[in-house]
Amino acid sequence: MMQTKSSCRQLISLGAAFALCWAIPVQAGALPGGKPVQSSRIADEAPLSSSLTGNVLAAVVFMERRDVSNADIALYQAVKAGMTDPPFIFMAMRTAAIDAGPEAAQRAVELAAMLPDGNMVQILRGNGAVYAGRWAEAERLFMAPSVNPGLMELASPVLRAWSRFGAGNPAAAIALLEQTHQIGIVGAINVLQAARIAASANDPRTEALFRRLHGAGSGLPPMLGYILAVQEADWLAAKHDPAGAERVLKSAATAIPPLALVLEHVRPNAQRVHGLTARQGLASYYFELASMLADPADARSPEHRRPEDSEKNEFRQMLLRQAIWFMPDLAIARISLAEELHREKRLAEAEPLLEGVAADDPLSPVADQALASIAQELRDLPAALAALQRLCRFQPKDVTILAEIGDIQQQLGHSREAIDAFTAALSGVSGMRAGVWPLYFGRALAYDALGERSKAQADLAHALALAPNEPELLNYAGYSDVLRGRNAEQALALLKHATALAPDNAEIRDSYAWALLKQAGDVAAAMPLFVSAADALPTDPEIAYHLGVAYWYRGRHLEARDQWNQALGFHPEKSTQALIEAALEKGPGLDIFEKKASVKKQ
Repeated sequence: MMQTKSSCRQLISLGAAFALCWAIPVQAGALPGGKPVQSSRIADEAPLSSSLTGNVLAAVVFMERRDVSNADIALYQAVKAGMTDPPFIFMAMRTAAIDAGPEAAQRAVELAAMLPDGNMVQILRGNGAVYAGRWAEAERLFMAPSVNPGLMELASPVLRAWSRFGAGNPAAAIALLEQTHQIGIVGAINVLQAARIAASANDPRTEALFRRLHGAGSGLPPMLGYILAVQEADWLAAKHDPAGAERVLKSAATAIPPLALVLEHVRPNAQRVHGLTARQGLASYYFELASMLADPADARSPEHRRPEDSEKNEFRQMLLRQAIWFMPDLAIARISLAEELHREKRLAEAEPLLEGVAADDPLSPVADQALASIAQELRDLPAALAALQRLCRFQPKDVTILAEIGDIQQQLGHSREAIDAFTAALSGVSGMRAGVWPLYFGRALAYDALGERSKAQADLAHALALAPNEPELLNYAGYSDVLRGRNAEQALALLKHATALAPDNAEIRDSYAWALLKQAGDVAAAMPLFVSAADALPTDPEIAYHLGVAYWYRGRHLEARDQWNQALGFHPEKSTQALIEAALEKGPGLDIFEKKASVKKQ
């Protein structure tokens, strides 16, 4: 999407401005003028340690582990235990501001009260006044400082306007916003605040404000375009114009394809206009401000970010935490923050954010999609399954969702449910498309788990016809026949082909070696493959068992028993454990070798 040069300059200025929010222009140990730091007013909380040193050391450990929640508590307890160094208090405030929950938000506010004025300190202290309904104090605190105003120079008019709205003076709030002369995205967001306030107050300027926003709408990021559409639709619903509201949402769905399905499920709600509070307005603004500060670099993984990228992302996280504090059901802020935490691999913090999105929120499918991914990474399969099932009710014919449900059901041991999911997915696609083979493969695994081998073989045949060069598929098809002692020539051919396609895959090398040993009795050919597989995966119990069998039939019985005893220590599955124990008791007893021994005896 093209941006004007002026909007690009605006974003560059924001990138420089946000950094000033984190700066604290004081010397260690004193406030400006040499005044000592005042004692904390924070309520008592059970400390992690009874000593200042203990809490400081604990904070260092938790921060190294990226454990924000415990680092927050430890830093706070260190301040409470007597740490008066302003930069340390500032660090404790920053950490509390990105921690989860209203208690952390209150800690950030109270720590901010111990510091001199500055961008971030004033925002947090002002938020504390807003939360308590002290509107005049909030407006005073939201005034931009005269020195290094940074982001506050841009945000101050909006923050003060919402304070005036909270005090019951919407006209004064709109007047303040009309005095700003911002351009680009910043200007559009300011106009959106004025439109919100005007709509809630039934101000005659509302329609003109929305018209101004339509002029800037093509340059807004998708999520801000979504917010604008919902806001205008709600206002039209409040005006008893349902057709107009529907028209706005349909137009937005056409203009923002990624959110088209979500917009189809939005129901205009006049109550969101009439019942608007200053906290809700500020919550939305903080989300919009965080979105405005985003850029493509934010998608980089944490290890590839520059220090300034990490600081900016931390600032955005603070804005989103404040938004959620003011409006816990603000789904768009929860999703945005969860995505950022997901990128930073802070999965345990991201998951509850998404679980907090209401099932009837239009954005719940977006939240469920993200939740399913995060829960799978956490190996929280029940949570992933629940999220995917909710998503499936929203998009019942989505093949990708059905396939993921089938895969998770199979991992949970629900093979019949997995078959149902894969079958539903297959009913929605052409059975002979190349990309369909994983559905047949997944269903074959489920059929095999239920002992329905003929159905599994039929699905494997379909999959192999569509994807004859997929190593994992070839490996399973061949190895499953080897385990059952069937189709020896075909199994060897499939596994030989899989090994040629994936020579570095130790599990596939082991499968091929087991076929050579069990089906062909070729110890010489199998042995080097087993050894290389065991070297690559030294704690795999099945590979260790197989290598032991090869040693046994080479006459190296002591080495065989050593491999099997090691394998028992690698926590094998029950079926593999039974084979190992039987081999230790009376040898492996492979049919092809037993028959050869029987012929020799005769």
